Amino acid sequence: MRNNLIIFVLSCLLLVINGPRAAAEPAVWRVEKIGTFTAAPADWQPANILEALTTLLGRDDAAIDPLGHFPPFQPIPLAGSLAVLPKNENIQFYQVTMHDGKAYRTALLSFYRSKTPIPDADQQQFFAESLSRKDRKNLEKKTNWFRRELQKEFAAQFELTGIGLSFLELSPLEFLRVNNKQAYSMSARLVVSLHGLNLPQYVRGYAFDANGRLAVAFLATSDSERRYWDPLVKTMIESFAPPAYEWLGY
Repeated sequence: MRNNLIIFVLSCLLLVINGPRAAAEPAVWRVEKIGTFTAAPADWQPANILEALTTLLGRDDAAIDPLGHFPPFQPIPLAGSLAVLPKNENIQFYQVTMHDGKAYRTALLSFYRSKTPIPDADQQQFFAESLSRKDRKNLEKKTNWFRRELQKEFAAQFELTGIGLSFLELSPLEFLRVNNKQAYSMSARLVVSLHGLNLPQYVRGYAFDANGRLAVAFLATSDSERRYWDPLVKTMIESFAPPAYEWLGY
């Protein structure tokens, strides 16, 4: 009887420890000069890539090696260019990591928002509150042609040089809503090849309106992790709210 009780208690503890984790509430994530996402994953850790590279390439070795055990590192001039890039352009790059209870996941996110409004009425119409069925069909026809030509071009380049991209899958144009307006997305499963070295990758791009300005976002991760990151990032993108004060340069 006592042994059965011990087994029962241990079984309950294992269920509690290893059972499914409760989903955390979404977090608000502000991306400087881009906007705010109100449904970002709460448990992830975003790291600004440009800030990290600027620190790494422009570091002072005297501060970390005061005894001079290693040859001095000369700061790379590129560090200055990286530092001013986000100041001159509305652009950001992040590495995001997340532990889901089974493994650490990692992906890259990039964002861009134009400084000037979308130039003409025809282009603005693509980001209207809704597209007519005719407009959707025309847009799908154009993007399907673009997909075919892109696949042909990369296939020819790879056959000629053994270097390049080969597409495993290139999705059709997808329609979604961002900031209560029409938005678009496409994805690609691809293999980056270099003379027999193959890196399976997954990329998804988004295009949407940010207060009359074009905004784009890209997710890049390994092909094996696409099913994990895709729904998380899509939910986040759909929660986008543009900067409130354009005159502040935000």
